[in-house]
Amino acid sequence: MTRTEAGFRMAFRDAARAPAAVLCLSFIGFGVLCHGNGVSLAFALYTTIFMYALPGQVTLVDQIGRDMPLWTAALAVSLTGVRLLPMTIALVPYLRGGRETRPVDYLASHFVSVTLWIESMRRVPFLPRGLRLPFYFGLTTMLVGVSTLGTVAGYLIADRLPPIVAASLIFLTPVYFFMGLSANARAAADFAPILIGFGMAPFFMWLTPSLDLVLSGLVGGTVSFLLFRRKLASRAEKA
Repeated sequence: MTRTEAGFRMAFRDAARAPAAVLCLSFIGFGVLCHGNGVSLAFALYTTIFMYALPGQVTLVDQIGRDMPLWTAALAVSLTGVRLLPMTIALVPYLRGGRETRPVDYLASHFVSVTLWIESMRRVPFLPRGLRLPFYFGLTTMLVGVSTLGTVAGYLIADRLPPIVAASLIFLTPVYFFMGLSANARAAADFAPILIGFGMAPFFMWLTPSLDLVLSGLVGGTVSFLLFRRKLASRAEKA
């Protein structure tokens, strides 16, 4: 068995558990949302395959449904994607395997999403370098595939699914993200940003409700980095 085959098989096995189920259900909700906003199935599938970032997709469809100008839609979607930058910076160095592969890095970066990032950061750092990239692209293939199927299924059953159920399905992804971060935390440096951000959330919600999540994450992550930067640097060197 080649490294590529081994990596893909391992990724398919891991993704077939909770990640695939959560994403499929979430994208069923997205398919319902697209149908309700008058977006075609082809466009819904295009966003799933080429955007592959549910918050950005939901924002885009919402902007279309409200007949907002193109520039506001582009700005709103871009802002939802900012959260993926630090995730990409943290993950891609693990995938390189000691080689400078810019085209592959760019391709890998395109598919970084919340669920993919959680599963990759849980497994990739502990895999042999030769298996990391095949595992990552195997995970990508599986998760994009089930997301696409979920989008189609949601679009086709939209007339039979209450809007509140569709909204609840979309909410599964952030719940899974929080649970995944908590489950994968091992050291104080892992728990600190979760606890600090969680603790600051009520204050920022009172101060500025529209930016509460952004500011909670920014403060929690920054304070944790300053407190544990030496340990984090040591961990990165070992990877």
